[in-house]
Amino acid sequence: MFRQLRKRPQQGGGDAGCPAVCSTYPQIQMRRTGLAKGLTEAGSDAVIVDLPTDYFSYEIAHQKVRDYLSSASQPPDAVFAASDTLAMAAVSALREHDLKIPKQVSVVGYNDISYAALFDPPLTTVRQDIHQAGALLVEKFMQILDGAHPPSVTLPTELIVRKS
Repeated sequence: MFRQLRKRPQQGGGDAGCPAVCSTYPQIQMRRTGLAKGLTEAGSDAVIVDLPTDYFSYEIAHQKVRDYLSSASQPPDAVFAASDTLAMAAVSALREHDLKIPKQVSVVGYNDISYAALFDPPLTTVRQDIHQAGALLVEKFMQILDGAHPPSVTLPTELIVRKS
């Protein structure tokens, strides 16, 4: 699912926006919650508007952003994506609308996949320790197989600022 951030309209002016990319999966909803919390803590007046998609497909994400841009009154300020792949799709769609990254629209992904640093422009992303995440996933799965109901775990993250 895509998340669209919109600044509240200024008195006598239009509005400016920033999209974000997410899905209906619980762990992705937690990323959305983190985004909302960060905006609140920063004192931002941005509002998150969702552009739903249930698939982590580059093609579907690209089309969702294109459709959004075609119907929006003005481009967003930023795009926040639930994955780096979705962020890359958003960059492509933004460029098709002649928008400059990051001059006109900032883009942030999630996961810090290896291609994120090599992408043009190098993608700003949220890094999570995927080895720790994988080990926890296996551990929790084994607990479930043993009949347990293991609690959810939130892993630490780090913002990797690049050029998008």
